[in-house]
Amino acid sequence: MEEKRQKYMDPVCCGGASEQYPLSSDQIRSWKSAGAILLSDLLPVELTDALRADVASISGNENTRFGDESDLTFPSSSKALNEASVHLRLIHLVTQLLGTDDIRLSQAEAWKKSGIDSTKFSSRKPTAPHDQRIHCDYPNHTLVHPSNWDTPDSVSVILYLSDYEECGGGTAVVTRSGKADPAYKSGTLVLTPGVTGHWINDREMAESHYKSKLPEIHSFRESLYRREVVARYKRGTVLVYRQDLWHRGTRIKEGTTRYVMNITYRRKDAEWIGSWNCGWAKRNYTLCWPERRLEATIAKMTPIQRTVLGFPAPGHKYWNDVTLAAVSARYAPFNMDLEPYRKQMRDTKKASKTVGCDSYTEKDVGVTSIRSRRVEAMPWAMPLLGLVIALAWKIVGVNAV
Repeated sequence: MEEKRQKYMDPVCCGGASEQYPLSSDQIRSWKSAGAILLSDLLPVELTDALRADVASISGNENTRFGDESDLTFPSSSKALNEASVHLRLIHLVTQLLGTDDIRLSQAEAWKKSGIDSTKFSSRKPTAPHDQRIHCDYPNHTLVHPSNWDTPDSVSVILYLSDYEECGGGTAVVTRSGKADPAYKSGTLVLTPGVTGHWINDREMAESHYKSKLPEIHSFRESLYRREVVARYKRGTVLVYRQDLWHRGTRIKEGTTRYVMNITYRRKDAEWIGSWNCGWAKRNYTLCWPERRLEATIAKMTPIQRTVLGFPAPGHKYWNDVTLAAVSARYAPFNMDLEPYRKQMRDTKKASKTVGCDSYTEKDVGVTSIRSRRVEAMPWAMPLLGLVIALAWKIVGVNAV
């Protein structure tokens, strides 16, 4: 039998015109059609180098299990990890792909994966991640099913902190080839372990199960393996993909370790996408005290970076004189700049004054105007109201005697 010749995906530079628009229009169209793009220069080299060093130091000599809450999940003692999680270039990329700046961070964690020898590999468990079965990520992130392809719910990112030539382990993906692609036709995304068939992580064991129990599904899945291309990454490379993309992890070279970080952003209104990590405020309570690391980190962020964590944006109805003063007091030790929130409040009040109302919203102003017109249409109304009030006071006065 002829051995399959491996196909590769190589990284390309961001083609956008500015920091705020890191992707070109062609790259946006490509991601929206194919479902994946491999970028070489999204984040600063200094940041990815610092993050690599921190992940290696924090993880120590033990494998960090993907999905575990630890100091390798945001917020972390690693400033580099915190910075990468909400880096403005990454946020701008996501807003370009989802077509909205109203987004939320739902996953941010780093981890390492080490290669094992053939003896250990032969005794691996079905849940082992060394040579993964092909799958989609959505069952781990939502209790439903992804939206239609043309209206993606989220953007997922793998930030590689190692080099493919050194340790292997490139993510294999099956990019979508047009709307008629049989791999992505309606109903196919459920043909993944844990949704159809047993949840088995290992490729050989999963496909053996399908072959014996569900041969038609096995045949479909084999066609996916024949199409896969492997990300040939370098340190700092970013794979931008989707939760409804077929992909899998491949084996790491024996004696080497691959370091990565997984980050996911969703549209704010895609509430069916759950938070992979525990709540940021809970981590602030359980892992960040007494140093209050999360609050110190938030204080240094820009408003848009805070907003992706669920912090109310400038102009949000949450903000008023009372809440602004209270939040200012909470973050006072960290010198948080709340001027953008104050300015938006001032601008809102100024706008209200231009319509002749200091304390009402536009809706209230509209109601007041309607009431005024009603009084003008009934000139007898105010005198009658005065007479009623006078009689009422007279009655009260009599009863009070």
